[in-house]
Amino acid sequence: MQRQKTRSPGSRRMLDMAHRLSRLLAGGTDPLAFLRTILQDALALTGSRGGAVLLLERDVRLLRPFVHVGDVGIAETDIRTDEPPWNTAVWGRKTTDAPSTAAPPPQGEAPLVLPLLVRGDVLGVLTLHGGVQLPSPPQ
Repeated sequence: MQRQKTRSPGSRRMLDMAHRLSRLLAGGTDPLAFLRTILQDALALTGSRGGAVLLLERDVRLLRPFVHVGDVGIAETDIRTDEPPWNTAVWGRKTTDAPSTAAPPPQGEAPLVLPLLVRGDVLGVLTLHGGVQLPSPPQ
């Protein structure tokens, strides 16, 4: 008989988050509440001080602020997606660091920009600010 591996607290939190989000989707939660929950879970998981969800308007190549929590770090205005680092996240579908538009961040605290993908298409980006500590992948 094999022993089941003990899960780390971080992997347990990720499983709880995935379960909560799947319940919200199944229950027909409104988009604002769903995206706010994703953002709050990402903040809790990474220990970040704040973040935002910006949605893509593909036809005009803009990211528009939709929801934010805590220390935003990125301007609360529309952002063009043609310039780095935004083009990397949106058109390259890759996670990247972004400069803060307010004040230069302390060493190692540049906002992290993650593309929000739905069936392979970019819906927008999620940004995390201040002390981002990414969890280690489960082993």
